[in-house]
Amino acid sequence: MQYITRVLTKREVQNMIKGIRSSGLKVNKIDGGYICKAIGPDQKEPVEVFKAMSGNNSYLVRMVDNLFA
Repeated sequence: MQYITRVLTKREVQNMIKGIRSSGLKVNKIDGGYICKAIGPDQKEPVEVFKAMSGNNSYLVRMVDNLFA
């Protein structure tokens, strides 16, 4: 599984979280950001597919490549 990392605005992260939740996945609020874990077809344990860490004016986002493709 390949990951990408980006610095995104609050608005972009909010739209991503809405998209993830609308697809049926659960996004949890953690200290300083958000996290989403999912179980893949070839895995037994949940894998982190999205994580957003709060910064000064934006979020540092790490997500699975092609999560929104």
